[in-house]
Amino acid sequence: MKKNALTKHWRVIATVAVLLALPVGYYVARYHVWSAYREWRITSLNRMAQEFIDAGDGVNALLLVRRNLSDRPNDIESSRLGVKAALLRDSPAALTFQANLLRTQPSVENEAEMLRLALRFRAYGMAKEIVEDITNQATKHADYHSLAAQYHREVGQPKLASLHLISLLKLRPDDWEADLRLAETELVLEQGAMSAEWRSRVSALASRPEASREALALLLREALARADVVDATEAGKKLSALPELSIRDQMLLLRTTLLTDPPSFAEKIAEFHKSLPIKEQTYSAAFAGTLDMLNLPDQVITWFNQIPQEL
Repeated sequence: MKKNALTKHWRVIATVAVLLALPVGYYVARYHVWSAYREWRITSLNRMAQEFIDAGDGVNALLLVRRNLSDRPNDIESSRLGVKAALLRDSPAALTFQANLLRTQPSVENEAEMLRLALRFRAYGMAKEIVEDITNQATKHADYHSLAAQYHREVGQPKLASLHLISLLKLRPDDWEADLRLAETELVLEQGAMSAEWRSRVSALASRPEASREALALLLREALARADVVDATEAGKKLSALPELSIRDQMLLLRTTLLTDPPSFAEKIAEFHKSLPIKEQTYSAAFAGTLDMLNLPDQVITWFNQIPQEL
């Protein structure tokens, strides 16, 4: 009798223990095991996405990244991978991923990258907001001023661009590219003869192999603005001696011919026209867009109007 009572007693205790353990087990499964599984799943998908990116497969990488972000919108690594995958496809979706990354991990570097991507995809409205709302800390970084200057140049605000370039050169005095951009911006603002100090500065840049083409083109543009035959001839001679001149450079040299040797202009521009690849649509816009730059006389404009539409 006592044995049956004792067995019944332990059965009750065991039943109560099981009933008490069920919620605890559910809690462990729900909040620990499931959480660990989700963490493993997200890490695994991110790893697979990186493998697709390494293989140049942006499509499948984006599928995995989006799946992860649908489960965990604030996952930093997924956002980073999303930017990389989108850029593989040259897709503006990179802006969305970078915005998410900036929201979850605010930093000067992420702000600068957001601005860089906005400029790459010509999202000027977004770039404007970034430039206007940038943190004070970012204004102490050279990359910010470089990108802000680029934005203002692209939207036609040379004065604001020059201010950022000046700030950039204070932070990076040896940045020859910034110095070149500043000199060009100053020329745009003045629209005429520049100071001897400006010419000396640009001449020093022209002595650098990596900057010579652009610097010589600036010197030539400035000489043409002054209608200085001697300086234009010298700068034009140096520029024409360089290999692989751009369409813009060649048109600038044609403009120089109008000043230095007008009788030969018609022949030279005809030769240039024949040298252009007919099927290259990029040349069409460049060719047509130089009319204002060249300030051509009426007879030459008439010649231009006879150019076939497909060019």
